[in-house]
Amino acid sequence: MDSAKYFEYVVERMKQERERSGVLLEQESTGKVLGCVEQALVVKRAVWVATALPKLIETNKLDQLKLLNELFYRLGPEHLDTLRRVFRDYVKTEVATLVTDKTQDSEMISRLVSFRHQCNTAALQSLLDCTSPNSIPDQRYHDGLLDGLREGFKARRSKPAELLAKRLDELLRKGSKGDEVGFWRSLNDVIQLCRHTDDKDVLKAYYLRALAKRLLVRRSASDEDELRVLDLLNNDVPDISAAKNYFKDITFSKELNDAFHTKHPTHTSLTVNVLQQGNWPFIPPQKEVTLPHEMRDALAAYITFYKAEKTVHSTRKLIWNWALFTAVVTARFKTETKELSVSVLQALVLLLFNDTEKPTWSWTEIKGAVDIEEDELKRTLQSLACGKKRVLKKVPAGRDVNENDEFQFNADFQDPRARVHINSIQVKETAEEHQRTESSIQDDRKHYLDAAIVRIMKAKKELTYEQLKTETIESVRRHFMPEVQDIKKRVEALTEQEYIERKSRGGDDRELNVYMYVA
Repeated sequence: MDSAKYFEYVVERMKQERERSGVLLEQESTGKVLGCVEQALVVKRAVWVATALPKLIETNKLDQLKLLNELFYRLGPEHLDTLRRVFRDYVKTEVATLVTDKTQDSEMISRLVSFRHQCNTAALQSLLDCTSPNSIPDQRYHDGLLDGLREGFKARRSKPAELLAKRLDELLRKGSKGDEVGFWRSLNDVIQLCRHTDDKDVLKAYYLRALAKRLLVRRSASDEDELRVLDLLNNDVPDISAAKNYFKDITFSKELNDAFHTKHPTHTSLTVNVLQQGNWPFIPPQKEVTLPHEMRDALAAYITFYKAEKTVHSTRKLIWNWALFTAVVTARFKTETKELSVSVLQALVLLLFNDTEKPTWSWTEIKGAVDIEEDELKRTLQSLACGKKRVLKKVPAGRDVNENDEFQFNADFQDPRARVHINSIQVKETAEEHQRTESSIQDDRKHYLDAAIVRIMKAKKELTYEQLKTETIESVRRHFMPEVQDIKKRVEALTEQEYIERKSRGGDDRELNVYMYVA
């Protein structure tokens, strides 16, 4: 018999004794009899009985869970603290299991949300403060839930924070679709979890990159929703509100576009976002893209207009980031005409098929015509010929693009929507982008540690290594929880760079764990 079954047995026996006492004894004697039952059946095995709590939560037996809590309250403070520890440890263990199950990464966040809901419901409805006559939740169980979540997240570094950011991105790209209440409930569920990860810098890096893409590719919820989420995250994620500069750039760009369209009515189809490079998480383009002359003429007109504008930005040089370009291409299929929302690289490939005298293009011919990097071209052709919206046919058919493949325009393509979005390739993260983000996070962590160590040493002048390590952790923990080995490496690096130096105490060269600030 496991502890949950045993507790059911205890509940049943107490029910029987209460009924029997009600018939045979005076009312004031019933409590004494039940106390004897509790002493006989529970006290000596209270620690084991407390382990029934997880199963009662998992099986949603909230009434029995409430009885378990009341029983341990009657047994005394020491026993009640045991039950609270079981609850905290259960949360920690389950969260650690969920975040370390790499086979279920795609479901990690939804599983964490469900588990947190389950535990929070138990804490609110069953694990009550028995000292209060008003049936209010016991704050110490709530604290145990928070501690368990935070400690459980530590079982795996970085990845949970990354997946939290990507889940928020997924929700904000879909939008409310008419269900505002459900939309915000889902967002708040994830935001609640964001508070428990130590890797706030990872969460911030992935969230800001996704937000930037949503805004530029116009696949986001309303600006009002985006700003509201930033405000909610700003309570726990340091400096994330700096992303509000994105919206300033977008607003300024709209003003410029209105002025440009007024002066150049023949180029109203061109919309340009002028971004301050230091504000946005994108690297400058490495290679130029060869555009059709109509596109080149429109961009040249905008550059001329931009330089002529008497604004604070007029002296800055415009650098086009081709990876973020989008275009709307009109495509005439057999039965209907569609507008295709695509990346500029997808557009360049599609425009090749305007040549009716050349219905088939090989991989090599396309590569020579558009002159883009092979990996980028493969992703572009995959999105056009291998995804759900196949506006091109690939021969032979398949999900991968190879150098021997040939491509044709798919005149039979159909879709119920008038405008078909195929530029999700720009929203999705590539392996290269993921690696760049990870490298950026590691570089930023070095800078955080260096700045913290120098700032601490400048203020304290002299510290032992242990003191410096402790203060450094405290200084950066709002951003991330550093590994001790990383702190040691940064201390050594700053010593070599002569920002700090080791001090030998009393002439004893063995005591070299004291550091001094070098003015």
